[in-house]
Amino acid sequence: MSASRRLAWGSSAAVTLVAICVFVAGLAASGCGHSSETAPSGSAAARTVAGTVRLFAWEDAFASPLIKPFQEEYPHVKLETAAFSSEDEEVAKLRAGFKADVLNTDLEGSALPLIRLGLLQPIDVSKIPAWSDLFPTFKKLDGVVVNGKVYVVPCVAGITGIVYNPKYCTSAPRGFKDLFLNPAYKGRVGMVDSPLVAIEAGALAMGIKDPTHLNSIQLEQVKSFYLAHKDQFRALWSTDSDVLDLFRTGEIDISLGYPGYVTELDSAGFKAKFVIPDEGQLMWVAGYGISKDCQNLPAAHALINYYLSPTAQAWQASNYFYMVSNRKTLEAVTPAVRKKAMLDAPARFTNSVVTPLPDNYNEWVMVWSEIKESL
Repeated sequence: MSASRRLAWGSSAAVTLVAICVFVAGLAASGCGHSSETAPSGSAAARTVAGTVRLFAWEDAFASPLIKPFQEEYPHVKLETAAFSSEDEEVAKLRAGFKADVLNTDLEGSALPLIRLGLLQPIDVSKIPAWSDLFPTFKKLDGVVVNGKVYVVPCVAGITGIVYNPKYCTSAPRGFKDLFLNPAYKGRVGMVDSPLVAIEAGALAMGIKDPTHLNSIQLEQVKSFYLAHKDQFRALWSTDSDVLDLFRTGEIDISLGYPGYVTELDSAGFKAKFVIPDEGQLMWVAGYGISKDCQNLPAAHALINYYLSPTAQAWQASNYFYMVSNRKTLEAVTPAVRKKAMLDAPARFTNSVVTPLPDNYNEWVMVWSEIKESL
């Protein structure tokens, strides 16, 4: 899931899912019709897993080079794929009766709505052998475990931090607070035009430890904080190309951003650096769950275990520069990929923040609209 896909979700589709969640109470989980045997590993055992497994996912989740090793290891499994272009589309289709076995989902997006709607069933992680190799950080994130049960197996991730031009930002930023408070950056700061991410960053910069659950008073405090320091900001941006152009043209020197931006700018001969903020690591995390309508549990377990394997994760780290959840993947990539994709970062995380959509998200949207009008 690229940065732009995350932002598209945060700024538009989110409102639809919030509306869904308001009318759904409690958790519902339904079992599968087939046995819950453990997915075998190894070529000989893998031949015992057979039948069709239906995957509903972002299109990049089943790119041919990525999925080919799974198909080779499980020759008797027929993989059927269908893509969604947004997470509100995913939820809407599933609610309307679309059938799948394995669902690609993001913790800050569709995961909790799918769980609350009873569209995901709990996962027995003893049937996912690679689960034991996860960084501990990923096992405790909101949306992975709900009411003591695992619903999502996290596989890839990205981190929100600060991108800056060292030519003009001679004092390196340390946290989100620098975007608001450092006079050296006055009038040169970019900010993402996303209620979710921008308000989270502002809350962390203010010293609010939990930027996920903001009440009306706290949202007003974040608004006041933005307005008190509005002279820091030069431009708002909505897409990856927007912010990259702002850097290339010299309109901004520093911005909230993602590690991939440094790679993109470097490829164009523009040197930039990325900083993980001191206040906390805002993350997006994508993984896989099992549909309540699953018709082939052994194949579903095998597919999810494959996505959690170093084989799959190394390909995604090397080609998408995604951060990954399996510690063993670090040994399966080159030092250059390990550095570029920041694969060591999860081991250093002390305050990881993954933010499922807040129940009062509509209020976040209104507050951000008021902030934008004054910036």
